[in-house]
Amino acid sequence: MFNDTVHIVPFGFEYERVLRPIEEGKADVVVLVNNQSDISVRLEFQDELQEKLEDDSGIRLDARYCDIFDMYESMETILKAISDYADEDVYVNLATGTKVTAVSGMIACMATDAEPFYVQSRLSTADRPTKDELPKFDEVVGLPDYPIEKPTDDQIRVMEYIYTGMGDSTVRKKDIIEFADEENLEFASGSEDVSEKALYPRLNSHIVDPLTEKGFLRTEERGNTTKVHLTEEGEKAIRAFRHIV
Repeated sequence: MFNDTVHIVPFGFEYERVLRPIEEGKADVVVLVNNQSDISVRLEFQDELQEKLEDDSGIRLDARYCDIFDMYESMETILKAISDYADEDVYVNLATGTKVTAVSGMIACMATDAEPFYVQSRLSTADRPTKDELPKFDEVVGLPDYPIEKPTDDQIRVMEYIYTGMGDSTVRKKDIIEFADEENLEFASGSEDVSEKALYPRLNSHIVDPLTEKGFLRTEERGNTTKVHLTEEGEKAIRAFRHIV
């Protein structure tokens, strides 16, 4: 039995660079990532293209929505789509959304088995815009200094535990060690042969220290107890990466 060919396509001001790869690549499923933000990018020709894909009997259209100008939200949406079609042949179009979705899509592909591709554009001299036709300046928006490497599975599962298990995104190191022991996390493997005290250095070196360096966790000493907090960046990261563990 053959796998389906799945194209994940962030949808900005594009037409041919969306449609032609779908047609030439004989996509069975198209995950069309529509913009859902305060910045409108929807024009009449985009509605026409979406309707064309909906009417194509040879394509299953899976329309999704996110803020295509937000790094983490774009990454979460793309990684969730890759996870949902993990048994198929998945390709991500990096040319059709925003620069943010291009970066997010590339990171998502580096963290998974999905294949990125870019569609070059071809302009004749007559098609080249004049200076007055170029987009006008609005504002400068900072992007996160995002580490390209995916957190380890153990790190993702610990962040997920903190994120979903506690109302204030805070746990004790002792709680994490007990969770790791119950869930047989790799860094705690063989814990039945060592004392709980001996697991703290492993927890620090494998989980807490590297995630703190990335800005995903912060720690707080309270007497003899160390509290571990998930930062705002950590919450964004776990919402994205939780889909691939």
